[in-house]
Amino acid sequence: MSLRHKTEEVGGRVLKQVLFLLMLFPIALHSAKLASFPMGSIQGPNTRIQQAEGIAFSPDRKYVAIASASNGKVLLYSILDCNSLKNDIAPVFILESPQNPLNFPHDVAFSPNGEHLAVASRNTNEVVIYQKNKDDDFFSQIPFFIIKGSDASFVGMNAVAFHPSGKCLAVCDVLGHHVALYYCDGDTYTSMPYQVITGPIDIFSRPDGIAFSSDGSLLAITSHGVHSVLIYERIAETDDRYTEEPVEIIKGEETGFHYTHSVSFHPRDDTLAVSSAAGRKTLSLFKKISNTAPRYNHVPVQTFAIYNPETIYLQQHAEEEGGVKGIAFSCDGTILGICAADLADPAKSIVFYPVIPGVFSKHKSKLSGIIF
Repeated sequence: MSLRHKTEEVGGRVLKQVLFLLMLFPIALHSAKLASFPMGSIQGPNTRIQQAEGIAFSPDRKYVAIASASNGKVLLYSILDCNSLKNDIAPVFILESPQNPLNFPHDVAFSPNGEHLAVASRNTNEVVIYQKNKDDDFFSQIPFFIIKGSDASFVGMNAVAFHPSGKCLAVCDVLGHHVALYYCDGDTYTSMPYQVITGPIDIFSRPDGIAFSSDGSLLAITSHGVHSVLIYERIAETDDRYTEEPVEIIKGEETGFHYTHSVSFHPRDDTLAVSSAAGRKTLSLFKKISNTAPRYNHVPVQTFAIYNPETIYLQQHAEEEGGVKGIAFSCDGTILGICAADLADPAKSIVFYPVIPGVFSKHKSKLSGIIF
């Protein structure tokens, strides 16, 4: 069964028109946008994916990692193999961690230097850190460090993100309605957080996804239970501490949000991508308009409908399913990877969209070989 992909691009431009205008007027486009159609995918039985929930790109642009929740694995694929829309490819590496099995890995993140891989194992309430092998590009099956949520009275560690400096690891406690910040510095991690962010349940409900902006000045958290994204700001002259309350809340009917799941900042212009785990408008991009409030236009510059044809039937049984789960921009900003599978989709597809960059950004996508 294939996924149904429908796209709605603000302004009605198709890819050829946008590229033509970009050549004629190179300063006309000020924020990253996605091409109208995907450029590649990972789908099929050979992929070993079972319920893709989280995604991350390696800093060296060689690999994409998928948190495969139902079979307790993290799967790595070569980006160069993801160059068509029907890629039934096998992973180049499988992280199974037999000595400390993962149980419902929901998210994954590479450290900025690529030496560590952090995995949020929700059902064991842990974040497990793995170290890269010395003799290849992959990771030891033996955990390097384990952050136990129970040590800080957390109950469902669900999402992870490294600060761009590599000195902080942010973790969502989706069941306890907390976000925790942990110090890390190269080979050292702390077992207790130095800051915990929470809030009233009508604002801060089931944090499901988390991301830092390109310079670390902003921290975005999806508030799954109330269909919103919360933006926090780094406090000046502190060691990566953030405001206790959000400086901005992106929500409302105009956003198209329906059980917000994941969030990712574009590395060049901080365009904000947000996924919804249900509904029809399952992926939205928001343009940054200022460094002070309001920082983002709450009307998306692009909205995509990416869902399975069985979504409507599925929602009768699981209203929070059927849409998009994990999302991530590649580190060079040329690709947006999307966990587009849902519980009714045996193909369990990962979809890749090329990014049309904003002003002053010109990078070559490894998937397409085209300079945008």
